Amino acid sequence: MRISTPKVLALALTTTAVSPIGCGDAGTGSSGLSVTETGPASGPDGHVTDNQPTAASGANTDDSGGDTGACASSDFDAQVIAFCKAQNPATPEPGELGASCTDDTQCASQICLEPFGSPRTYCSTPCPAGDECPLGFNCQDTGTNLGSVCYQGVCIYGGSDAADCTTNLLAELDAACLSECSVERIEGWLNCLAGAGRLCGTDSADEQCGVERGLLESCCGGCDPSNW
Repeated sequence: MRISTPKVLALALTTTAVSPIGCGDAGTGSSGLSVTETGPASGPDGHVTDNQPTAASGANTDDSGGDTGACASSDFDAQVIAFCKAQNPATPEPGELGASCTDDTQCASQICLEPFGSPRTYCSTPCPAGDECPLGFNCQDTGTNLGSVCYQGVCIYGGSDAADCTTNLLAELDAACLSECSVERIEGWLNCLAGAGRLCGTDSADEQCGVERGLLESCCGGCDPSNW
């Protein structure tokens, strides 16, 4: 609100008294009160002006304090390609865990597994302790004298293959770079993913990088809340 103040009063409000004025001093007309603090400055038209500090125009920051709008998805090409390659490992060599097979002799473990209801057979390996299977495989009891072995599970994150993952992740980073998020916040999420290794779905990603992802989504309205 702009408050209209007569010029004489505005000048009086900015005067700092250097000594008290006694009651009834001749010719002063004063009641004995004096101004001891400098009030708001007045403009040339006599209007009181706001002397509170204001943010510099053109600043573009989010609540994390970093610069926004200062990146593009192409800035992260190398990191994205490496990440998506890790999510889609190369086809295993013959005889290795997960390699296609038709009989036990084709597998280093001598176990060519044919899961019930699955058209595909692949090499497996025993997991007597229950924790020997790598990511993408689950230890299950075969119900036979083999005991527990590693069953291949669905392990997809980011896309159906490396190329699809790369396209999808770059699109997500485009949305993030156009948002109010700081570059530091975008990098925080991407660095977390890169350090998490292979991820099997969004639940796995949430366990590893849920905090970083939540911070990103809090300032990126165009980011996909369901696939990452």
